[in-house]
Amino acid sequence: MCGDCNEFIGRQKDLKDLLKFISLNYRAPIITVDGIGGVGKTALVVEVAYQSWEAKHGIATDAPIFDAIIFVSAKENYLLPHGIVPRLQRESTLRDIFRVIASTLKDQSITQSTPEDQLNRVYESLSKQKTLLIVDNLETIAEKKEVLAFLSDLPPTTKAVITTREQVVIHAPIRLDCLPEEDSLHLILQQATEKGVILNDQQSRGLYERFGGVPIALIYAIGQLASGYSLETLLDKSSPLPEDVAHFCFQNSVQPLRGQPAHKLLVSLAIFHAAPVWDVVTEVAGLKTDPINANKGFARLQQLSLVRQQEGRYEMLSLTREYALAELAAYSDFEQEARERWVRWYLDFAQRYGQQEWNEWHIQFDRLEAEGVNLLEVLEWCAVLERYQDVKDLWKSLKNYSHIYGYWEDRLFWMQWLIEASERRGDWSIAVFAMSEKGWTLSLIGQLETAEKFLLRAWSLHEYAIFDCQADLANHLAHFYLEKKQYEQALHWLNVEENLLNNSPLEGRYYTRHRIANEYYRARFEYETGKYNTAKLIYKTILKKAEDIDWQRAVYHIQGKVAIIEMKEGNLNESENILKRGLIVLERNKDKREVYVYQSSFAHLEQIRGNYIEARKWATKAFEGFNSLEMRREAEEMNSLLYSLE
Repeated sequence: MCGDCNEFIGRQKDLKDLLKFISLNYRAPIITVDGIGGVGKTALVVEVAYQSWEAKHGIATDAPIFDAIIFVSAKENYLLPHGIVPRLQRESTLRDIFRVIASTLKDQSITQSTPEDQLNRVYESLSKQKTLLIVDNLETIAEKKEVLAFLSDLPPTTKAVITTREQVVIHAPIRLDCLPEEDSLHLILQQATEKGVILNDQQSRGLYERFGGVPIALIYAIGQLASGYSLETLLDKSSPLPEDVAHFCFQNSVQPLRGQPAHKLLVSLAIFHAAPVWDVVTEVAGLKTDPINANKGFARLQQLSLVRQQEGRYEMLSLTREYALAELAAYSDFEQEARERWVRWYLDFAQRYGQQEWNEWHIQFDRLEAEGVNLLEVLEWCAVLERYQDVKDLWKSLKNYSHIYGYWEDRLFWMQWLIEASERRGDWSIAVFAMSEKGWTLSLIGQLETAEKFLLRAWSLHEYAIFDCQADLANHLAHFYLEKKQYEQALHWLNVEENLLNNSPLEGRYYTRHRIANEYYRARFEYETGKYNTAKLIYKTILKKAEDIDWQRAVYHIQGKVAIIEMKEGNLNESENILKRGLIVLERNKDKREVYVYQSSFAHLEQIRGNYIEARKWATKAFEGFNSLEMRREAEEMNSLLYSLE
């Protein structure tokens, strides 16, 4: 989207809103269009002015008709492909605005009046016709207050539109974000065609990913290519933002902030890949104990369109973030301190809301989910710098969350990182932990041969591990051999786990938790060897134990198994009631694997009833779910069921 293009691209909602606001039937006398430099504010208001001109001259359009359109610009510079050039003539005072009004309306009495009479002459002249008055780049006008006062008393025949980088909420504000991907790619194609630059889809997408949807930056980039610059240089994210783009879009806004709380907040925000909440940004910026200045700083950043607040989170455009990261790098001491506070905050956060899951576990894990992108960024940053202790501590807290919420690919990657890092350091306790967790996840997705290697390697070192990890590892091995239907081996590992528990240092609900896990697989062993009554008895016994310690997740896992036995015994209504109650809780708590297990049970239930349409519906859901977790065996079972239901 640009002012000198034949076609106006994107912004259809903003365009529609602005056309509505400038109508004299709309009561707001002043409309503001704000956003960062280069985002397309001027292009939008020029398009509206052009459509109004077309309407006046009988060209089909729904735009309001004005007798006169006055354009006043305080823009200081233009960004052209070969660099920034100064604007030779600009209107930076109220008197300059009066001069442009006089020239456009051909009313020399305005300029010939004394300063005392000039304001009245302007209002009188404007009142003689319907006028659209556009004031571009309000932030660079020297007499902003006087200009706003003048615009506030315009006659009812005049509508004023202001563009500004500084948010000015008066009557009808329009805030411009970057263009969405589709419109950005359209703009790239338009500019490339005009300038004779040939780009394929991948290269166009690369430009969009590098510069976001900031129109002036995309136009500049295509101009650079047309001037002979290499595409590889422009797309290289390791190189700094082109100096001209950075200066044009941000320099005038950011430079006055340096040394102030707003600048600390801006560069701290750049550390986050996903929009963070107030608490963590102020902590990272070192302003947590100074909330008054922190709030003033945020307000200033929002006024400058550098930051947006959305649903309690602070976000910035990708181009703004890249500029702010360069600013951060220029203050290395502050960056080091800010990064340390960033890591510490997420370590504490993960420890507070991770760990074991009890009762309604989504309440704590949803908090982790909301910060998932930022947590992953912390992990990656720590891994690159070989901050082993921090990666280790984070994953101890994220272990259960990542398993239950289905982030199995991340688990496999980071467990492998921990295995390699711990072995290099001789930290065998963590090596056992990581091998155990990786083997467990591999067994769930059916990679049994690889899983066995990790689990048995972990057991060969189990004496280095803490008791919790040893018990979990024996339990994982029991599950593994049940998956392979090697029941003697499964029973062996259940007995190994029981022997460990008989000498357990744990007490209370943590000890009971391990007992339940052991007996859960004993019940599965009984079920798979055809002893349904024994399995049902064990399940009902440990169900009571799980309820006693308020381990709700175990309750619904156990009830899911009871429902299957009820189904086997022909108690279909009882099975359905159990599954209905459980599925509601499991979906609410985002226990992905068990949700898909329940759905598969519903599919079998409806098949037995002969309700094949319902059975297909449930089997399809389960098939898609198991596939998303790469649980191949379970997905194949559902696929076979779907085939049989044809």
